[in-house]
Amino acid sequence: MAKEKTTQMHATTGTISALYAGSISVTLFWLLVLLKKAYASLGDALRWNDAIGPLSGTFGVGLITLIVCFYAIDKMLAGKKSSSLMRHERIAIKSFVVASILVFVMTFPPVFEPIAELL
Repeated sequence: MAKEKTTQMHATTGTISALYAGSISVTLFWLLVLLKKAYASLGDALRWNDAIGPLSGTFGVGLITLIVCFYAIDKMLAGKKSSSLMRHERIAIKSFVVASILVFVMTFPPVFEPIAELL
């Protein structure tokens, strides 16, 4: 039997950057959701559109953070060795999974409202 060659595909710097940036932006998003509930002045500052309320600013800050972090991280990862990128790939995937779970839990009102009251 001939031995088959297996090739393993690895993420590009753009994919890794997107995972890191997504993790950072959704973490900032749920933190802003919590803090705007705890501090009315922050909620007022995030009210970019009266029809939408503070969610407009929360989403806007998250989106701006995503874009800025993506480009910054992509520039930092450019030129890295393959072994370093493989390590970053594993870390980025884990951080994205954790951040995704946290944003789901921490934007659920029965979870974040009691925490906001403590602040």
